[in-house]
Amino acid sequence: MNRLLGLFCLTVLIGCGLATVLFAAPPGGELQKAIVAARDRVLPALVNVQPVSEVFAGGRKTKGTTIGSGVIIDGDGHVITNYHVAANAEKVICTLSNQERVSGRLVGGDPLTDVAVIKLDPKELR
Repeated sequence: MNRLLGLFCLTVLIGCGLATVLFAAPPGGELQKAIVAARDRVLPALVNVQPVSEVFAGGRKTKGTTIGSGVIIDGDGHVITNYHVAANAEKVICTLSNQERVSGRLVGGDPLTDVAVIKLDPKELR
């Protein structure tokens, strides 16, 4: 227990130290340029994930939607997202960074680690 508490305290101290460094950096400095460059490299891989599922409420069947995010992890159109977002999806609609909407389907997931993999429909990709 003491070891866990020590690890927690160390994590908090490191986090506070990083926050101090980040906020102390002058605007437009090298750190900000590096962050902007990293964002620009990652942005094309980000995906808005909108699973659609059947929901039974009040004796009626309706379509339920949630929203989440994901990241394209390979050239075949696999997207990693959270399991709790996509677990019960009948279908998944993904919006890419260029605003293109592509259908996808859940191909795997693990509720314990809350990780799911969606496969984008290659016929819909431009």
